[in-house]
Amino acid sequence: MDKLLAQHERNLIGSVIMDNNHAIFIAAQVGITPDSFAGPNHALIWTAIQQLATASQPIDQLSIQKQLFTSGHKIEPDLDAMVDSALTSANTEYYAQAVKDAERGRELHEILASSTKMLSDGSSTAEVLERFTALTISLTDATRSEIKKMAALREEKIAQWKSAQRNGFVGVPFTMPTINKYLGGWRKSVMGIIAGFRGEGKSTIVRQECLALAERGVKVALFTLEDPPDIAAACIAGNKAGISTFGLDTGTIYPAAIDTIDAAWQDIGNIPLWIINNASSINQIIATMRLMKMRHGIDIAFIDHIQFITPYRINNASRNDTLAQYSGQIIQVAKALQIPIICASQLSRDSEKKTRKPQLSDLRDSGALEQDARQILLLYYDSEREMHILEVAKNNYGQSRKAVYIKRIDGKQRFEEQGEV
Repeated sequence: MDKLLAQHERNLIGSVIMDNNHAIFIAAQVGITPDSFAGPNHALIWTAIQQLATASQPIDQLSIQKQLFTSGHKIEPDLDAMVDSALTSANTEYYAQAVKDAERGRELHEILASSTKMLSDGSSTAEVLERFTALTISLTDATRSEIKKMAALREEKIAQWKSAQRNGFVGVPFTMPTINKYLGGWRKSVMGIIAGFRGEGKSTIVRQECLALAERGVKVALFTLEDPPDIAAACIAGNKAGISTFGLDTGTIYPAAIDTIDAAWQDIGNIPLWIINNASSINQIIATMRLMKMRHGIDIAFIDHIQFITPYRINNASRNDTLAQYSGQIIQVAKALQIPIICASQLSRDSEKKTRKPQLSDLRDSGALEQDARQILLLYYDSEREMHILEVAKNNYGQSRKAVYIKRIDGKQRFEEQGEV
């Protein structure tokens, strides 16, 4: 083991002995575990420290040595020397970061070795690159454990509430005012869903939201899995210009409309909205989200839509189990990146066949979606009013079972609120 790394590991242990509470808290935030130590004896000592901390026992030289002996480890480390070398616990974070960085370095070597082996075993370059990208990007993500005292969380939450007094919401806003009054904004670190039947306008609402948020300066990533990126972008530009993209596609609209939509497109060309089309598997999506967070600091991500994540069915798993796995992975990356991730989702046709309004249990392919999502909007059509209804069907953070009429504006790729149901 490198001498400097060995010294950092000794200093980290010494810091914990000098100041149990502070140093253990810092180490937990950085993500230090016994596996973080290259020195086998250091790993055993850290395990003993964790066992003492869990049992609310004092952590000093004598108690650590006793815990090692109780666990059957007959080692006699010079703990006094570790304390002397640390000098002060003020540098605990520096020592912990150095140990964690070395751990990441070892993991990177393992990733490189396994990637080389995959190539040697005949795996395709694309498959190896996908796995390599997902694993290496995960290493660059902050691995600090979310262990915080009440006092540390107070300031951030109070600031959110003060912001809500000005803005009317806590999270990233839904841009239809009445819906947002009940939704309270999409909340960070969770998964939300916009669900509807095929062809009802889920993608239209998603793109409308992406445009409106990005124009406000919210940094948005749109994963368009169903439609090619040029179609998604054209629909967004059509929304901005109020021009029918279908009319342009078929050449049946007045020629000057091209200049109108071109001017609108140029106007929004540099808003913070990124459209991603080449990420279709869950690993590709997660890797790209992490990359977008690092490079651009995205505030929210939309997946249009979750049923189009590939593969359609994971080997030896049902479709329900496959969607449940994707849902779980989306929740984890939402927490890691601290952003809302909003998925468009299909509804099953059962409610349509039975001529009843859809409900949460109609989310297609997986009951896990209903359980995992913290905020769910349902989109369906009211034939009597000849308008769509958008319903806040689930909202763990506020009011639910509230709905508004929204009118689909033909040819303009948008919906407009028409009043509460």
